[in-house]
Amino acid sequence: MAALQKLAHRQAFLSRPDMSTKAAGLAAIFAKAAAPFQAPGMIGEGILEGVECDLIYALLRHSLWTATPLFASVLIDHLATSYQLPRPVAESLARTLLPCVRQYIPEQSLPGEASDQAFLRYICIATATTCDESTLRLDLGLGCHLIARIKQALQQIFAEDEVDDGQDPRFLPELDALIAAVVYQLSQQLRCAPALLQQERLRYILATVSEPWMTFIRTHGIHWLFDLLLRVASHKTMSTRQIATQLRMAFPDEKGVLLDTSVTALCHELARHHLINLERGLNTWRALPLAEELTAEAFATQETASFAIDLAELSGLNASFQASVIRSLALSTAEVEDLILNLRPLTPLGLRAALGQLAELGPQATLHQTIKTLLAKEPSVWLRRVVSDMASLLGIAHDAVPVARSDSWPNDSIHLKPVSSDLD
Repeated sequence: MAALQKLAHRQAFLSRPDMSTKAAGLAAIFAKAAAPFQAPGMIGEGILEGVECDLIYALLRHSLWTATPLFASVLIDHLATSYQLPRPVAESLARTLLPCVRQYIPEQSLPGEASDQAFLRYICIATATTCDESTLRLDLGLGCHLIARIKQALQQIFAEDEVDDGQDPRFLPELDALIAAVVYQLSQQLRCAPALLQQERLRYILATVSEPWMTFIRTHGIHWLFDLLLRVASHKTMSTRQIATQLRMAFPDEKGVLLDTSVTALCHELARHHLINLERGLNTWRALPLAEELTAEAFATQETASFAIDLAELSGLNASFQASVIRSLALSTAEVEDLILNLRPLTPLGLRAALGQLAELGPQATLHQTIKTLLAKEPSVWLRRVVSDMASLLGIAHDAVPVARSDSWPNDSIHLKPVSSDLD
């Protein structure tokens, strides 16, 4: 299942209109580079097909960083370990394609500092802003070793009660010391800008945005665009005119840039980067899951104070917002239990957040009884999947979760039947 999911993710990315031609060009170069290794008794054709897909995906997914020595090293290690390739073979294939991908990168999109430290900052931000590790590994396509080392550095720096005075990041191996330095720098910057990680990730996503917006971002930063996406996601939709009005209010001296045609072009750029989408037949834009995920923590921070455990308000939020608000609320065990059993609709992300809260609050008997009641009332396969995926955290055995048929798998949410309680 994981292998099929990875293949589907890779193919979806490589078949995008802005990627398909590039992928085809790199595939032709790979075929020539791999030909010497296809002799009988060397490397199987099936293995090379997997290597080709992973290599081309990683090169195009991280094209801005292909000039950094560390990226090449991490990529070669990933190919060698994942496919059990001799390292010289993995290195030959990767280094043949690395220079070729740079022709697809617009000069103005290249990072100002294409150093190992800048690349690690990019990976650290992706690690810190992605919901779960399996999604992170799937999206980055660089294996799990670098992610594990980043998480280890995070623990060594922030878990002070577990680190004795003799442990100093300066005495870690070279890569770990570099990771530690990046993480420490980010932690210092977060004190002044709580949304820094999400804004930096947005800046990376929009690294190939067209002019005049590339220059506009370099001049004014990325915060205004983050605020715009937060507003679109909060309002569910916004018209082009409303977006233009907000930008002109934010930048009264830039009216020459913020023409209606330019703002429309910006909206299409955001759509090209899978952040918003034009509503069919309407001149309005809706936030896509990526934008909702990026802005969820900021939404929860500004809205949590106004929530008085109102199930109606929580149920109207998108999946990322719902989960982030649930994690932000200071709830009692009884309140979380009531939320799990009575919130309708409850999204998969919202359920994960609520079950995580209940697992932390305890007692375990309450958690298990809540899950038992929920599963008895609702036979949804996705609900069982969420519980099964969280089995280790929840302290239950995988085989204790009833198996349901895999048909009717909703992507978004489900209307749970209310459990009778004093609130009914």
